[in-house]
Amino acid sequence: CPRQRALYRLPSLPRHRRRGQQQAPLPGVPGQGHRADEEINMEGLHLYCVVGNGTELDFDPIGIGGRRVFAIRHRDLSALLRPSPLRSYKSMKKEEVIPYLFAHQAVIEKVMEVHTVVPVKFGTMALDAEEVRKNLTTGYPQLRAALEAMEGKIELDVVALWRELDSILGEIGEEEEIRRLKAAVAGRPPGETLEERIQIGKMVKARLDQRREALGAEIVEALKPLARDLCPHPHNMDDRMILNMAFLLDRERESDVSETLERLNGRYGESIDFRCVGPLPPYSFSTVEVRRFDFGEIDRARRLLGLGECATLPDVKEAYRRLAHQCHPDKHPATQRAERAFEEVTEAYRLLADYCQVGGGAFRERDVGEAISVSLLQWPREVGVA
Repeated sequence: CPRQRALYRLPSLPRHRRRGQQQAPLPGVPGQGHRADEEINMEGLHLYCVVGNGTELDFDPIGIGGRRVFAIRHRDLSALLRPSPLRSYKSMKKEEVIPYLFAHQAVIEKVMEVHTVVPVKFGTMALDAEEVRKNLTTGYPQLRAALEAMEGKIELDVVALWRELDSILGEIGEEEEIRRLKAAVAGRPPGETLEERIQIGKMVKARLDQRREALGAEIVEALKPLARDLCPHPHNMDDRMILNMAFLLDRERESDVSETLERLNGRYGESIDFRCVGPLPPYSFSTVEVRRFDFGEIDRARRLLGLGECATLPDVKEAYRRLAHQCHPDKHPATQRAERAFEEVTEAYRLLADYCQVGGGAFRERDVGEAISVSLLQWPREVGVA
């Protein structure tokens, strides 16, 4: 089966330069001996990934627009980044964001050729080098553990699609029960048979979903023994899609996956197309999210829960339980107002609970401005993978 490599790969990345090691000058890179934070003088820093390397790192200009990628260190961790204007990708159109996203991924995928990486969520920006060091300090235990867990591993994204969906639908349409229902509505005015036609459509979809689930399970069963972990991706983007799943595996098992996909391709003949994208960094298994908190949102949330400017996590939980009991929809079954109030209280509790993990329960503006949460994004996982 054809294997697709990740898109937008850039020229080879030189291996890192250790202190004292001679290296030819790199094109577009300032003179050696410059510290990263001496050269960072733009509005902000775009973060790519974290690597577990305590040495200085030097890379060719591989960032967006050919800018140099720097490393900022904390203990045995290095965060890779580049100077960048601060921008909000959420406010941009999708087609405007995509080139930046591909460039972001291309840098990470280049770095992974010589380092174990923990990717940073696309769009993560820092104001300065000091904030990056704070991120590394705050998230050090999680980042160190993630790097150890991802050592020597890669992600492969496997997609399986029906080549001819109309052919599959035709087969389903020939099933006895569906043929009988179609015969019953044939020749009758559409207005008289609307409900029957809806029923037929639902039945066809159910049969298609059953086939999709059965085939997907067969494919996963064949690949699962090769994987350390699995992470399903949404597959509702295309009715032809049978499977869209990320596999975390040891790097040396990549060829085993290729051989297994070749066998599956032979088993299903011309009916299914397989696509394998990778090797990739562990986007689906270990991506860092750096979160700042908005003082206005924190202040509104703590006022809604009736809290003062300082409160512990148990205080937040107790306030939530009290208010949730008062406005729970079960106590006011016929009012939408109670449902909205319950949702607002729940959202306020979740926000303050997250904040208390890093902010220490101080809700003053200065304290909120200094609080940063560093965590690993969690996706739904398959269970029972060795």
